[in-house]
Amino acid sequence: MNRLLFCIIFLALNTPASADSGETLHGAATLTTIIIEQKSPRDIYGEWTLIHPNNTREKSSQPLRNLANVAPGMFTIIAKPPDGAIAKILLEKDGDLPETNDRPQASFSLEQGESMRATIEYTFTRTGIVAVHSDPSDVEFDLSGPNDTSYSGLTPVSYSDMPEGQYSVQFKSIKGCVTPPRKSLLLQQDSRISLSVTFACDEADRVREKQQKEQSGGETHVTVTSEEGTALVFNDVPQITWFAYSVYTVARLGIMSGYRDLDGNLTGNYGPGNFVTIAELAKIAHKIASIEPSTSRRPLNSRARDQWFSPYVASAEQLGWTIFIDTDIDPGRPATRGEVLVTLLQTLDIPLRWQKGDVFEDVQPRTPYAGAIETAAHDEIVSGHTDEFGMPLRTFGPQDPVNRAEMAKILSKILEIYKGQDL
Repeated sequence: MNRLLFCIIFLALNTPASADSGETLHGAATLTTIIIEQKSPRDIYGEWTLIHPNNTREKSSQPLRNLANVAPGMFTIIAKPPDGAIAKILLEKDGDLPETNDRPQASFSLEQGESMRATIEYTFTRTGIVAVHSDPSDVEFDLSGPNDTSYSGLTPVSYSDMPEGQYSVQFKSIKGCVTPPRKSLLLQQDSRISLSVTFACDEADRVREKQQKEQSGGETHVTVTSEEGTALVFNDVPQITWFAYSVYTVARLGIMSGYRDLDGNLTGNYGPGNFVTIAELAKIAHKIASIEPSTSRRPLNSRARDQWFSPYVASAEQLGWTIFIDTDIDPGRPATRGEVLVTLLQTLDIPLRWQKGDVFEDVQPRTPYAGAIETAAHDEIVSGHTDEFGMPLRTFGPQDPVNRAEMAKILSKILEIYKGQDL
């Protein structure tokens, strides 16, 4: 063999691989690698930033990234969690036991040929409930929320453990009805929002009637099971009326029942147009809050003594419910819209918003129970007056009486929004 060629081959076989070449003596690759993975229970990911030894920065929101042949040295990874979440980072070098960092930032060093797996785990802690409802039901909708999330479906539906932030819904129109405008509400931690719409047109009425007949087995009037276990038909609540399902709900749950005769027998009348009295409000408030009044206490209000409602008024006085602090209040007069709302919200211990006078033109900061009225309006328990086309007039009528149909609607909304019941 040529002597010069032999020397070249010998030197090539016995020269160590360069540290910069990333190869061992046997030619196998010794690349320095970093794998970054994001894990989220809702498949909602944040964004991470990796700071390299030369201070260059790399960002990504992908669930998984594999960075090969990076320069060795000191690295820092910073995680930006999605809205409503916190982050922790697990570092696992070359298969060793992982090191957990409970902060969204971690630093690590890598030498040539080492590998690091950084797992960013998100936990959603600032969450609440988002409900989407319509009247009639089975309406298509598109819901968008924080972190560029989107949902589609049919009403009614309720989503739990949703990240706090702004949610917006667009309901699809019912044939012959005006397409409702997009609705938006802010969800805060441990709270609930309800995005809802009521359609007002002939086709919507026909859909309601059909749905109500299906729910009642084809009956033309609202039918519930009485306390005696028999079928009770409300002759004055046709299925087609806007308040039919609300009456059905409160009657089924035993919160409001129909009238009885002198012998205590159910008459089959609900009385949707009759005004709710202060005495009836006391009983209803106890029912919706599941509070049993004491029968041994005598009411301070002399006009409430020795009456069927005596235990409820006495209990309301003892519990300090606002309108019953006035022991001269007439239990037999109609309750106003403001009195109804402040009593029901206080009964359920709902925090009130500070009144601003910018919700309704006839509800100013000095209006009695303005805080309760504006809170209920914000939470979509009640709405103001509308014209014949369903457009808001920005008035509420805080001193107007509440009839039993309206009370059923208010109560069903309270059960849905504040107590989280699927009706």
